[in-house]
Amino acid sequence: AIDQRRRLKDLHARLPRSLSQITQRKADRLTAEIKLLSSLSYHAVLERGFAVVRNQVGKPIQGVTNLSPPSQLEIEMRDGRIAVTMQPKKQQGSLF
Repeated sequence: AIDQRRRLKDLHARLPRSLSQITQRKADRLTAEIKLLSSLSYHAVLERGFAVVRNQVGKPIQGVTNLSPPSQLEIEMRDGRIAVTMQPKKQQGSLF
């Protein structure tokens, strides 16, 4: 009975430190996961000056091949979004 009380007292004394270590490990893991998530986000790309162009239904487009003027588009940049209308390309006249 005395050994059990001593063991219980010892475990009780170690409990706060153990909880603190567990909490710190979980916090470190959460910080690492947040950093990973941030690195995978396209918002980091927008911060570097790039933009995302979306079609009429909000789906990102990868090129102009399947678009035909006039197409309604949305451009997302780091500080907001704008709506634009794709116009037919004007032919440049001869310079000679």
